[in-house]
Amino acid sequence: MNNKLKYMPVLRVRQEEIKVLKSFDFGKSIYPCLEIYKEKDQQRSKKSFTQIHIELINKIKADKVFVDLPVHLKLSRKMKISVITFLRTVISNRQERTAHLIKLAPLSKKIIPVVSSYFLKTGEPSSIKLQENDLRKYFDQIAFRTFPDSFNNDFLQILSVAHSQDFLIVDLGNVLPDKQDETFREILAKLNSFDKCKIIILRSSINKISNVELDHGKEVSTIDNSLVDLYQDYSGSAFGDYGGIKKDDLTEGGIISPGFLYYDAINNTFFGFKGKVKELDEFENTIVPSVISSDSTSRMKDSPVGYLNSDNLGWRLITAINDGLENGRSMAKFKKIALLHYLHCIRKKIDSGGFNIFN
Repeated sequence: MNNKLKYMPVLRVRQEEIKVLKSFDFGKSIYPCLEIYKEKDQQRSKKSFTQIHIELINKIKADKVFVDLPVHLKLSRKMKISVITFLRTVISNRQERTAHLIKLAPLSKKIIPVVSSYFLKTGEPSSIKLQENDLRKYFDQIAFRTFPDSFNNDFLQILSVAHSQDFLIVDLGNVLPDKQDETFREILAKLNSFDKCKIIILRSSINKISNVELDHGKEVSTIDNSLVDLYQDYSGSAFGDYGGIKKDDLTEGGIISPGFLYYDAINNTFFGFKGKVKELDEFENTIVPSVISSDSTSRMKDSPVGYLNSDNLGWRLITAINDGLENGRSMAKFKKIALLHYLHCIRKKIDSGGFNIFN
């Protein structure tokens, strides 16, 4: 079994995430999971699905990369046409989805394809087994992504086909595990006795939070990132989340609203910073100076772990903006900063042995 993996950040294949995927060194214990939800990132690109994604995955500094065409995504009229088309013609069709994953087989030593059930989508009873059979010919490892509402049906199939080098991803959505909940107790009991492969507990801790709701400079009480400390209690050998940024619904962008969620690695909490007015200048004039002078920054600077050292590409961008060396008038750039900072902090926690309590 694989003992290296500690953390799986889920990143969508879009502009700012792609920049992070190409620049961040994930090391040996972090395997990013790519959620591919459209044929091409730039629709005018003349490159094929295969060319685009093989080029990207080749540039990712990680031993392994999970690749998921997420079956669980729900269609919305607010999505771009390119996303709706891909969801309908590729992801909703088991055979077509599998064919797209097989297109990435030239990188089979690096890629771990992710399989999910189609039972709740199409009613097909053995879709996990069918996908596993088709993909096993091309890939050394497979990941099985399951959800609380389909777990019992999925689990029986996974038990019959999982190999020791595979991974079971238990996606809890945005729900915090509750051992008093009967459904979760049943899931936990099965996970406790599961020994086929390693288990990753995945949960989104940042969901429907708007920048206007942030209390400037204050901890965001609605964000619960405790899975970082609890995943081993749920039989997980690794945990996953969305890289310290909000998991959105893949809809069109909104209005300008300067805001920033800043991860405090010492307390494992997030602090919110927002502009005084809805202008991009507020990133440079209000948010960055407040972040730099915050108690969170002081705590992380005082830590010997190295949370805010020169290797932290997100922190380097913040200081460059503060020094007038980088343009900070961009909401997208601060999404990248949040990702880079959070990923660096989690990598530092791993490197310092912070997740070696039980495994």
